[in-house]
Amino acid sequence: MWSSRSEMWKQRPSISPGMGRITSPFGYRIHPFTGAYIMHEGLDISGNIGTPIKSSGPTASSLLSDSRIISAEWSLISHPASGYKTVFAHLQKPAVVEGQAIKRGDLVGYMGNTGRSTGPHLHYEVHRWNDLVNPMDYFLPTDTMVD
Repeated sequence: MWSSRSEMWKQRPSISPGMGRITSPFGYRIHPFTGAYIMHEGLDISGNIGTPIKSSGPTASSLLSDSRIISAEWSLISHPASGYKTVFAHLQKPAVVEGQAIKRGDLVGYMGNTGRSTGPHLHYEVHRWNDLVNPMDYFLPTDTMVD
């Protein structure tokens, strides 16, 4: 049982991509620019411009070779063996290139204030088999190790 649970966590995004305070959770909210009540498809983590942003997973085994940068501009990472995609938006500067292999903990870029933004933050999304999911459901406690 423990080994199958450990393998499951190795195959999914499981760490916070950056340090900071969560300023807007996943789910419906009042849009800060339009005032409309709409779905916020990710999680916003505020912080200082230049804060390092890291890949949240997966890692280990054969999944390592499958996790690749699809778009450096949008910092979109595909983890096809596990069915996940992770998105990192509003970066000041990406630290990856399209096609690059990546694993959990690798530097993706630096927090910024680009696009339609009310201040420096990371907009982070998790997709599972093309469905949006709440990123908070994937964060392990900081004292838990799976790799």
